[in-house]
Amino acid sequence: AFSIYNSTDIQLSTFTINNYFIGQAEALLVRGEQIVIDRMTLNGSGDALTTYGAIYMVDSKLTGDGDTILGYAALFCLRCEIHSVGPFTWTRTPEGSHGNVFVDSTFIGIDRPLPWTVNPDGTGGRTASKALARLPRNGPVGAPGANFPHAEMVLINAKTQGVPPEGWGPVQEPPDFDSSKVRFMEYGTKDTEGRLVDVSQRHPVVRQLTLPGDAQTIANYSNPEFVLGGWKPAVD
Repeated sequence: AFSIYNSTDIQLSTFTINNYFIGQAEALLVRGEQIVIDRMTLNGSGDALTTYGAIYMVDSKLTGDGDTILGYAALFCLRCEIHSVGPFTWTRTPEGSHGNVFVDSTFIGIDRPLPWTVNPDGTGGRTASKALARLPRNGPVGAPGANFPHAEMVLINAKTQGVPPEGWGPVQEPPDFDSSKVRFMEYGTKDTEGRLVDVSQRHPVVRQLTLPGDAQTIANYSNPEFVLGGWKPAVD
């Protein structure tokens, strides 16, 4: 993986990173504060973008094979395009942080089998849900911190293609997991033709934001300073 490790005030702009390995293979692994990803093209496999810290990503394209964003960071994505063979994100937001926030961004599900399930001769293969975010069981049942109860992912005016009607999940069920503090939210999600998506079958953990009641929440999550802990990102 191309890595940024324990760094501050780094900007990546206008080049492509490819990781051709199949499996857990990041194109970019970021552990840092005030990191800008600008007009980048990132191509990886599982966990194609792995994030920690505070990151502003703008006008960039990310392609991966599943859990395409493994997100521990406060990540604000503006006008980004994410392509994924499996789930788009496994959101692992720590307590006290914001998580994955996407404004005016596009999610495209890739209709092919997970590459690590295909036989060497090209036969077989298993497809996977192109869920926007998931929280499956992770760690021993009932163990403190075994999953990520503060996971946050918010979509504002997203466009989607190939996303299933439930949109999100799976999410570990109670009593083994308390999802009451999970913040999965979306507002104004459309298909790539600009038509509002039918959200009537969305996973029950997801909150649908509406106007006028949620105007302040929508405005907050549309503001990178709110998501990124007061940092006002600027692209040089």
